[in-house]
Amino acid sequence: MTVETLYTPGTAPVRVRPFDPTDRDALLALAPRLLIGMAPWREPDKMLVFMRDAIATALDAAIDANRADTAVFVAVDDRSGQLGFVTIARNVDFTGDVQAYIGELAVAAHAEGAGVGQALMCAAEGWARAQGYRLIVLDTGAVNARTRDFYERRGYAEESVRLVKMLKIEQL
Repeated sequence: MTVETLYTPGTAPVRVRPFDPTDRDALLALAPRLLIGMAPWREPDKMLVFMRDAIATALDAAIDANRADTAVFVAVDDRSGQLGFVTIARNVDFTGDVQAYIGELAVAAHAEGAGVGQALMCAAEGWARAQGYRLIVLDTGAVNARTRDFYERRGYAEESVRLVKMLKIEQL
């Protein structure tokens, strides 16, 4: 039995439901959306392969009915089909505490700004609460100001900052 939740964050209602294997291709097609705000020193082709692999791994885990420690939620509407998705899983932090971790959140370009991301985050946060997690964490690109603002409006705060320095490699 598929459970759907109706959210009305924007102008049109958005249904959020658990991932179904028939969603796989549509969700993998959203991988380029995860490159928005990528650090300029990262290679887009390599990052896209990485993102597709990460999505596929999360989808495979969600298909496994014995895995209660992970979930994928899909936002859909009657006109456009799949509008976006979020992956969430059990995670153990550096102190050994168990928490929920959002691996990916992607929304189709035509659905951006319509409340789809909010609806997906509500579903992920609801899942984390139902699992009894006290914390929910995620990573996003430092240069992705729009996404960082989105998370801040939802109550997320920075916990750590990763610093990177490009090194020049001398020709031999």
